[in-house]
Amino acid sequence: MYVRRSSSPAPKRKSRDRGLGSVEREEQEALRHAAVRHVTWECNVPAALEDGLEMRGTGSPWAGGTTVGEGHDKGSGLFSSPESRRSSVVRLPASRAPNLAPVAGAQYILLRVGYETRSSPPFVASGLFFVPAQTSSKPTYSREATRRMPLPQYPIQVLLTGATGFVGGTALASFVEREDYKAGKVKITCLVRGAQRAKVIGEKYGVDVLEADLDAVEKIQEAASKTDVILHTANADHPPSTRAMLAGLKERFEKTGIQGIFIHSSGTGALTDNAKGEFADPKIFQDRDCADIRAIPTTYAHRESDDAIMNASIEGYVRAHVVMPPLIYGRGRGPYSRTSVQIPALIRAALKLKQSIYLGKGLPMWNGVHVQDLVNLYFVLLDDVLSGSPKAKTGLDCFYFCATDEYQWLELATELGKRLHAKGAIPTPEPRTLKPEEVDGALGAWSDFAYGSNSRSVSGKAFDLGWTPLHPTGTNGLFESIDAEYEAVLEEGRDEKPKVHEDEMKRAVGA
Repeated sequence: MYVRRSSSPAPKRKSRDRGLGSVEREEQEALRHAAVRHVTWECNVPAALEDGLEMRGTGSPWAGGTTVGEGHDKGSGLFSSPESRRSSVVRLPASRAPNLAPVAGAQYILLRVGYETRSSPPFVASGLFFVPAQTSSKPTYSREATRRMPLPQYPIQVLLTGATGFVGGTALASFVEREDYKAGKVKITCLVRGAQRAKVIGEKYGVDVLEADLDAVEKIQEAASKTDVILHTANADHPPSTRAMLAGLKERFEKTGIQGIFIHSSGTGALTDNAKGEFADPKIFQDRDCADIRAIPTTYAHRESDDAIMNASIEGYVRAHVVMPPLIYGRGRGPYSRTSVQIPALIRAALKLKQSIYLGKGLPMWNGVHVQDLVNLYFVLLDDVLSGSPKAKTGLDCFYFCATDEYQWLELATELGKRLHAKGAIPTPEPRTLKPEEVDGALGAWSDFAYGSNSRSVSGKAFDLGWTPLHPTGTNGLFESIDAEYEAVLEEGRDEKPKVHEDEMKRAVGA
């Protein structure tokens, strides 16, 4: 169901009635007969409309009998607070959204309603509705109802992806140190590619291993259908495997009525721009209101998988948390990859070119987080669920930032140059800009995306939940990590090609 945006202005009415984009009659009738009930409503409106917003509903009664329907609302009820009227995102107050009991044979739709005002061209607003549907025999639930759904309890089964990687290996090493694992309350299955690596993981950590890669979607779906918790760290840009995991959790939910838990490691690569090293963008994303994150197109890096997970949590069969780390630094603790991507690549480029380097003017800004602090946030979210009374937000607000450091690429290059020069690794501490012909060889084809963009975020909800980073803001953890990462580069081989996340690069460069 959708509503087409009006191509011509609606007729003006008297008084302050500014007019609304038209809704085609047959679509109005379809909505009316579907007995739509609001669950939540969100619309992007121009911030300049400080005197309120006028919007026509679709004749949709609330469970409690309150109607927000064919009339208009000029500053009372739906958009009652001055703060909401000034905001670029207007939400229906919680007092107007009573808890709805689960309704069998229902589905969610995203309804788009066109409108226009005297001072602006037509806009499109989006609302999430709970619609009894003839085509579905499976129950789905409102956002309020999902808060009361049964959640996993000990003992739990965990499916971990990416155990041979930098983040996933650190997560596995940390998981087996937890008291609940030692007490036999947690059983871990690791998805591992390659027989030899699968053997090493199984023997070293005493966990179960599923030998398969992310393309083995049938195996992944089957494993997910037997899982309470998925911690997905392997690849944020492989939607088929993400959908397979969600399908498995949905199977499990339909059999047991228990929500699965999906903790997904995405990244702030989704926030990047095309600065190419030339400017610092003042835009800083925050996660207490995730509207700006959701507005990023799903064709961009990470967004397709993130969006699928968000929609699954809205539907109600999973409780999902999408963690979006920035540049990750520090030494990993897993059995294989123990270095991240960006800092080691910059170190290798400096050793190769005998000088620390940056792209363009080096002005864009990014954030950083230590790998252990990132993993600790996964556990904060997991423990929140296992508490039985979760406080961590999910659904539309399932996104979590975890930035602790902030830096400018030129600033990072300067610090890296000083430290490598002090070690006698390069002849000068002064950094320089990369020449165009050097870029691909030094940093890879995704250099503009990974080393020349802005990607700025501020952690909010993680701190609200009690996340306490070991490398907090102000301790220069990122810069202090350079010495250890230099030693790791020497161990791995200084002439290794820079790591590139191929699926991420294709999405970023393609977009």
